[in-house]
Amino acid sequence: MRCFIALEPESAWLETLEAACPPLRTKLSGWRWTRKEGRHLTLAFLGEIGEEGSAAVEAARAAVRAAAGLPAPEIRFDRLILLPSARKPRVLALGASPATDGVRAAAALRARVGEALAESARSRGLENPDAEAGRTFLCHLTLARASPGPGRKGAPPSDADAEFATMPVSAQAPARFQAVTLFRSVLGPGGARYEPLERALLAP
Repeated sequence: MRCFIALEPESAWLETLEAACPPLRTKLSGWRWTRKEGRHLTLAFLGEIGEEGSAAVEAARAAVRAAAGLPAPEIRFDRLILLPSARKPRVLALGASPATDGVRAAAALRARVGEALAESARSRGLENPDAEAGRTFLCHLTLARASPGPGRKGAPPSDADAEFATMPVSAQAPARFQAVTLFRSVLGPGGARYEPLERALLAP
C-alpha cells in the first residue's frame, strides 16, 4: 500500500475553499485538481509500506495514535504558491507564513508524529519509513497539479499574491485541522483517492 500521514482540515472549511476555486479552475482548465475531500497537510510520506497488518503499517498506526488529544492547529493560509518554483511550476498550492502560531503548531505536530513513527518502526526492527524525515516543513495544501505533455491548458498565475487577494474573504478564513490520519492512496481513472486507515482526533 502507498501511504502517508496527514493533518485533515474541518469539512466546513473545505466546502468554503471549494466554493472559491471555480475562477482558478477556469484559468487552469488543463490542470488536474485535487478532490475536496483529499486536501490535507502531509506530515509524513511513507510510500509503499506493505499490506494491511504488516509491521510498517502497524508502526504508522501507532504514530498516528501518539497524536491523539494534542492541540488542533488553526492556520490562516495567506498566499498561493507554485512548486517547486515559479519558473517551473508543477503544483499550485495554498501557503502560509512559517512565522505564525498555527504553522508552528503544525510543525510541532509533524515533529511529534515523526518521532513516534521512528520509534515505533525501530521497536519493530524497521528503518524509519518516512521519506521526508529531516526535511524542513513547508506548510502547503495542494490545489492542482500540472498535467504532463504539450496539451496542458492554462498558465499558473504570474502574480500569485494578487491572485490570492481576489479570492472571497470567506476562503481566507483560518482552517482548523481536526485530526491526524494515516491514509492509503488508491489510484483510479479520476486520479488518486485517499482512504483512511487510522485517525486520531485533536483537541479543539
